[in-house]
Amino acid sequence: MFSAQMTLAPALIRRPAQAQVLCVPAKYATVHEAMDAAVDGDCIALGSGTHKLLEPLWITKDVHIIAGDEDSAGATLKLDAKDTFLRCATHMIVASCNSCRISNVTLVHNATVPPGAVETSDAGDELVFVVSCRRGAVILDSCKLVSESHSAVGVAAGLYPTLLRCDVTAEDYAVYVETGENTTVHVECCTVRNAAVGCWLGDGASASIEETTFRNCLIGVEIASSTAAAKVLRSAFRGCGVAGVSVTGAADADTAMWKAVVDGCEFSHEAPPGRAKGEPAGVGPIGVRVTAAGPEIRCCTFARCGLVVQAKSKGVYASNKFADCHARPAVEVKEASHPLLSKNAFSKCTVALEISGPLTQGKYVGNEFERCGTNTAVRGRPPPLFAEERAVGEKTADALEQEEDGRAYNAVVDRCVAEAAFSADLFDRQAHGSDRYTLSSAV
Repeated sequence: MFSAQMTLAPALIRRPAQAQVLCVPAKYATVHEAMDAAVDGDCIALGSGTHKLLEPLWITKDVHIIAGDEDSAGATLKLDAKDTFLRCATHMIVASCNSCRISNVTLVHNATVPPGAVETSDAGDELVFVVSCRRGAVILDSCKLVSESHSAVGVAAGLYPTLLRCDVTAEDYAVYVETGENTTVHVECCTVRNAAVGCWLGDGASASIEETTFRNCLIGVEIASSTAAAKVLRSAFRGCGVAGVSVTGAADADTAMWKAVVDGCEFSHEAPPGRAKGEPAGVGPIGVRVTAAGPEIRCCTFARCGLVVQAKSKGVYASNKFADCHARPAVEVKEASHPLLSKNAFSKCTVALEISGPLTQGKYVGNEFERCGTNTAVRGRPPPLFAEERAVGEKTADALEQEEDGRAYNAVVDRCVAEAAFSADLFDRQAHGSDRYTLSSAV
């Protein structure tokens, strides 16, 4: 008896059902019908052509939505006001599951708000998305997202979605990461086009952006809080009208837990000098704009666009290359900022470095200037070299040391003027042991 029970036991074990492939429209007429029939682990395969959504698609199960076969790479999900009446603006896809994946599918959201309808989404949000991530991990792989009047991907607090090899076109935000701790988005090998903001990060949010191209956005990446964090690596920003990367937040907050690293990126602008998309004539394009403490901008190239450090900002800017900056200075340091500029190379810039504001300081170490404009390579008044400190009618050791610095400074200026490379108001921090200029013939 004991032996028989042992023999029959395996037959009584209930095995989990294998994942099913639910084909649309071969087996199910619509994506909604397939979603209703699916269970966790199933795959919904879309046939070639456009699959019209008459209402938003809620993904509440851990499923994989894919283009059904090799010749159905043109599978498209579309929510269009022509196909359905919307009582209010609404998200196209709402992901509310533990884990889901959408691969090789084009997602098009053209459903504008009808006249007289509510201006917010049915969930009360101010923004409307092609994909709204509400729960868990969402992966968009090799997808094309298009929204002519809304945003593309919205990320709720505490989530960690991933975009891989996606092509995103949006009117407002391509990726919007809400305020909230433990909210992380990973964007890799994507292309973002024509958005007002390519990727926006709120309080406590973080992002990893790698090998992604931002084209013709007003702002490529906006780190909008002193408690947000981002790593932007080996990415390209082309034709961004306001800034490729904008770092804002509490510039002088000593306790800020904020960190941003921009490494190995390319910033370029193809618009005529002095006319950037989204800005008035006479204002040149900006590659990186910083109004917050602590960023590291390193090993980047700037072509026909510059770096602006303002509003008491700090940070490290090292081993970057600036070329052909004519519409505005390659680097502007102003408004009491204190950056460290180290080992940057400037080539063919009308004004390479401009420093303005009585409280603006900083350290400038090992920067090189080549073929920059005559008498304007460095523009602006340097910080004072003399303290005028006296004690009991005698100069302090501090004052004597600064006088020696001043003599060394004057010798450097005389040499620069003699070589017709810089103007007489050029400051050279070599006397303070903090800078070394490589002089070359002016253009």
